[in-house]
Amino acid sequence: MLSYQYLLLILSLFGDNIDALTKEKAMPIIKPISSLRNKTREIASICHDQDEPVYLTTNGEGDLVVMSIEHYEKLNAKIDLFEKLAVAQSQAASGEKGLTHAQMMQKLRQRAHAG
Repeated sequence: MLSYQYLLLILSLFGDNIDALTKEKAMPIIKPISSLRNKTREIASICHDQDEPVYLTTNGEGDLVVMSIEHYEKLNAKIDLFEKLAVAQSQAASGEKGLTHAQMMQKLRQRAHAG
């Protein structure tokens, strides 16, 4: 069982990146789907350089989203982390006891020195 405190510790390890989890996003980058065929390198550059997905439209309607693999992996990691946090919050709300901060720090130190 993951404790709520443990997940808060993980979130704190994100440092400045924690702001990226909650900050307001800039306007989305929207391009017609023909750009994927005609301007593939430009689309790839946007995805990599700005670390943002590009939304592609067909006949003015949203159709596809293109993003770098790095962005996709970060997105999946955030989803996984938030799912674990939701479980931990649920456990805390139901009164389940987790580890104390001192216990968690001891476990983390043991793991760090073991491997």
